[in-house]
Amino acid sequence: MKQYEYKLVNINSNWFGKPRRQQEIHEHFNQWGAQGWELVSLTPIIEGNVFTNASDTKDLVAVFKREIVS
Repeated sequence: MKQYEYKLVNINSNWFGKPRRQQEIHEHFNQWGAQGWELVSLTPIIEGNVFTNASDTKDLVAVFKREIVS
């Protein structure tokens, strides 16, 4: 049976729209891909106000997996 290991990466929403930060994210994702990590989900962390019904994306959590080869 295949076994996997997982990596969780927090991406700060302050990085959105900043070309230098986005380039860093691309470089990291490509490096991890070259190491065998596969992105399996990208989940927004929402911060909201129940009184105003407003919400914002605070962060993203990227989940990667790769097979453990024994």
